[in-house]
Amino acid sequence: FYRRLTSSNRATRVKAAIRTLIERDYPAQFPGSLDYVVLFLPAESLFSTALEADHELLVWAAERKILLATPASLIALLRAVSVSWQYHAQTENAREISEAAQELYARVSRFTSHFERIREGLVKAGNAYNDAVGSYERMVRPSGERLVRLGAAAAGRELAEVEPIQSALRLPAGEQ
Repeated sequence: FYRRLTSSNRATRVKAAIRTLIERDYPAQFPGSLDYVVLFLPAESLFSTALEADHELLVWAAERKILLATPASLIALLRAVSVSWQYHAQTENAREISEAAQELYARVSRFTSHFERIREGLVKAGNAYNDAVGSYERMVRPSGERLVRLGAAAAGRELAEVEPIQSALRLPAGEQ
């Protein structure tokens, strides 16, 4: 069929195929698709014969967002699209990693603020305990020992030895 056509007829047929593709408006039918449509010419000779008849055919097609591809150029085009999608996937992955890292950092920050509140509470509890031990040693124990000396203490019961907390909380590196 194509072999019987002259150069100008081939160029006319290629332009007609381009117009048909333009009318179908594939990019509008597939959201997120590329803006260009590829018209595959199954033989290099079809392409070269059409270009001989119309030197502006490539430019005319490109202005209408139609790319002409022969077997050799289609392979290169598909490889370029493949590489582009790989870079796109890597970019998307890097963006997701970045978002996950930001979320993790926010969570770790909040988590450590809980630790800080717990540490402050433990320090306060330890100080309150040591204050109570001091009060016991200064005020309560002397009164209890006095009762023991006077013979008014309960039989068989001794005053407890209460030790203050000696160890300090372990602080994170850099805060010591």
